[in-house]
Amino acid sequence: MRVKDPDDRRDQLCTECGVGVYAETSIHDDWDGLLHCTNKNCNHEVKRYKSEDEPKPKPEPEPQEVFVSPKTQYILDAYESATDKYKALAAVLRALVNQGDCMYDPEADHQPVGVVRDSFSLAIADELEAL
Repeated sequence: MRVKDPDDRRDQLCTECGVGVYAETSIHDDWDGLLHCTNKNCNHEVKRYKSEDEPKPKPEPEPQEVFVSPKTQYILDAYESATDKYKALAAVLRALVNQGDCMYDPEADHQPVGVVRDSFSLAIADELEAL
């Protein structure tokens, strides 16, 4: 006596016609893991095992490493080093104003490139740090 696997649809009544049963009707069914209804008029096709009908969960994509420019990294570092949201905003403003001080042009005798002095932004940063 053979023990029946509850996941196996073999020899079960066809859900389409209700007349035939599911069986392997060719060698291709075995290869492909399929069963067909034995009723010649129906020939409904199903996967042999019920568990194969359930969608398999897709694996989570691995996080991609993101590369940013040195200027952007300078701003991100300033933001991440702050202790609260107001200080973080102030740090970002100061970093935007001061980022030119850390960028030098090696072909121009290491002179600062793009130095910006924005007193308005510095005043806002002072106010935010005071909160």
